[in-house]
Amino acid sequence: MKNATTTLQNRSWHQGVKIAAGLVSAALVMSTLAACGSAKDPAQSLDDAEIQASAKGLDEQFTKSCKSVFDQSERSHNHMFTLVYDGSASVTGNLHEALPANVAKAIAVASMHDDGFNLIAVDGADSAPRIVMKNASLRQAVAGTSARLKTAKAIPACVAQKTEELKPTSSGTDLGRAVALAAETLRKGDTLGIVSDWMWTSGVGGLTDAAVKAGAKDAADASAQSQPIDLKGADLVTGGVAETSTMLPDSGRTWMRDYARALCSDWKAGGCQAISLDPLNATKSEGLPEDSTPFFPIGSCKGGAASYELGNAYFAADSPQLTEEAYKALADPVNLMKANPASTLTIVGHTASVSKNANSGMQLSVDRAKAVAQVFTGNGIDAKRISATGVGDSQPRENDLNADGTQNESVAQRERRVDITVEGVSQCLAQ
Repeated sequence: MKNATTTLQNRSWHQGVKIAAGLVSAALVMSTLAACGSAKDPAQSLDDAEIQASAKGLDEQFTKSCKSVFDQSERSHNHMFTLVYDGSASVTGNLHEALPANVAKAIAVASMHDDGFNLIAVDGADSAPRIVMKNASLRQAVAGTSARLKTAKAIPACVAQKTEELKPTSSGTDLGRAVALAAETLRKGDTLGIVSDWMWTSGVGGLTDAAVKAGAKDAADASAQSQPIDLKGADLVTGGVAETSTMLPDSGRTWMRDYARALCSDWKAGGCQAISLDPLNATKSEGLPEDSTPFFPIGSCKGGAASYELGNAYFAADSPQLTEEAYKALADPVNLMKANPASTLTIVGHTASVSKNANSGMQLSVDRAKAVAQVFTGNGIDAKRISATGVGDSQPRENDLNADGTQNESVAQRERRVDITVEGVSQCLAQ
């Protein structure tokens, strides 16, 4: 009886130890899971200002380092970052030296997450898009957050260097065919980057003058129907929208942004509404074939009046000096006034609320309005038919203000403009 009692007591003691050990183990697991759940994403350590987006001035050692990272291919990655790069003549020159900031940041984050990398080149109308890199690595095989950060900050410059080789061989941009090729590489949860002006002018679904006259969404729907693509909900990051070597009016740039957003949605991607316009830099890269751009009129007619908008990009920076493209854009309202001798012209210059000084841009708005008026008088239009004034930032069209009362910069870019109205029109030339 005593032995039986002792055995029972020992068995109970062992069971107690097992239960206690199980509780400790469970506590450790829960503690670990809690720590993982609250752990900071290492990508949050990235400082945007330290990310190297430009390939300019990379030395030989840096180039070798880039190659050593990209050569780590043929291994599996949980996620992929696929970049579609459009090197056409319509894309501005600065994009051949550096990636757009948001795309560079996304690539750096992908490096921190140890994503794989695919690079697809968009060529002209006569050549198919091609996969330049497939399943490459975006991170060196090193341990430690510090080493990973170092690679992540530099890897966008490595990508930018690789894109310098991607020069098109013919004019036109078949964006649809390139994105269709990218879709074949995508899985749910992947990221797609597109560096392009989105001026899809070649191949099935390409933009035409007639398409531009339609609404941006209607044009996008037509393009997507011609080239059905499923991006499987991949997050889309893009830069260079409407960055064409042919100057587009602000209304045309906005049209292209809305077209890109609608096309992104039709292609079942994520992040479509985040697509925005970059500051304009219409510098054509040398040595590239001519690229076509549909005609985007700067004006429109309604009733007996024609309205035009000359955006900030048609002037030298912080100056009333007109660019060469401005004179071309003003040819339409000049000819309209010649065709309608009884018409009158109202010119109003605007600036943006970029400082707490409400009238800081008043003189610039006046000078820009006068500069535009001189184009008309220089073409034989009687000054008595013209009224030119500047209102500074006193008549904002949009009221998207920051906490300090200044305008969001993207809105400010649209506010810096000269409005032109031709009244008394019987024969309208504007599209």
